[in-house]
Amino acid sequence: MFSEEHKKLLLDLFHIYAPSGNEKPLLDYIKNFLDLAKIPFEQDYNGNIICMNHKGAPLLSSHTDCVGGAEAGYYIDFVDIYPYGDDEIVKGIGNIGADDKCGVFLILLYLLTGKPINVIFSIEEEVGGLKGITQVLSEIKDNEVFKSIPYCLVLDRKNSGDIICNRNDYGTKDFEDALAEIGKKYNYEPTLGSICDMNKIKEYMNGCNLSVGYYNPHSDKEFFSLKSLYNTWNYINDIIDNLPRDIPSKNDLV
Repeated sequence: MFSEEHKKLLLDLFHIYAPSGNEKPLLDYIKNFLDLAKIPFEQDYNGNIICMNHKGAPLLSSHTDCVGGAEAGYYIDFVDIYPYGDDEIVKGIGNIGADDKCGVFLILLYLLTGKPINVIFSIEEEVGGLKGITQVLSEIKDNEVFKSIPYCLVLDRKNSGDIICNRNDYGTKDFEDALAEIGKKYNYEPTLGSICDMNKIKEYMNGCNLSVGYYNPHSDKEFFSLKSLYNTWNYINDIIDNLPRDIPSKNDLV
């Protein structure tokens, strides 16, 4: 499971309230994290944070905003980790913003490994992403690193075990099959999902949206499972280490 240091990072993120349009405190936290880790990044005028440093490496993407709640901003400090059978869950009072701080956490954790990866932290996904992923892609679509990226993993799906890919037209069937083959070890399998930033990224490369272990999103009963989150952590590491990077996208097949 996650170390105590990693759990502290997790709670630090969850003690920041970042509803759509008011994400600056979380964006500042991410920038400070990247500075301390000496990871180069750019931030555009809308606030999106982009790390395009590794030609040929995959892309990880998550969004920084959450669906706000009347009580969430007042009670965010009460978000904590609680034992639950052979698991631990994170919950609080009201909507805790697990959608999508779980994704943000996993990406920050991956960056700490020092392995080559490209990253987008987008804003305002919950309100359409026009200032977020839509703007980011318009800025970087001609970037040589971006054009070399083999695929994208968006970490923004509820529950545990879902691969949102070909059925949402996010990637080819061959790409989905390769994800599912690795996913057997982690109880992940393809299914149909809802809208996320991959709806825009799919125009440029293969990709998917993966479950990150949160439940009841956008509600006052939201929580997430550390056991499920850790399972996702192991799955994405296995994907990045072992998934072939030469699977053609639908754009390559045109």
